[in-house]
This record gives sequence, structure tokens and C-alpha cells, in this order.
Amino acid sequence: MIKNYLATPASNTTLYLRYHTNNKELEIGFKTREVYKYIEVPLRVWESYYKEVSAGGSSGKFFNEFIKDKYEFRR
Repeated sequence: MIKNYLATPASNTTLYLRYHTNNKELEIGFKTREVYKYIEVPLRVWESYYKEVSAGGSSGKFFNEFIKDKYEFRR
């Protein structure tokens, strides 16, 4: 079973992460109250993001390294 939602209360950058498996869209709610939807994000990237943040890793660091400037997005 794919977990498709993760609240990120410990993060300084994000509020939550949500992955839509049907269209490979990664939705990120930021602390600034902006919501971005990243398009065509592979499932393996989502699984890595989920695993990293669930284990106490930095949501912002993962975002900057593996998501930002790598996928098209819309607000």
C-alpha cells in the first residue's frame, strides 16, 4: 500500500506532502500557506521523500535537492 499523505509539523519549510498516484502529482503545502503541485514526479521519488521525512530527515533539504527546479509545477 502506498502512503500518499504525510504531515510535516517538525519542518521549518513544509506543512504537508501529498502524492496523487493516478497522475504522479506531488502536492506540497508550505509554511508560507502556498500550495505547489509538482507534475510527473515518479513514484520512486515520492517513496524516497516519504521515507526520508518519516525517519526524521529534513523535508526542506530533500525538496531542495530532489524536487525544486527538477519538475514543472503549478500553484
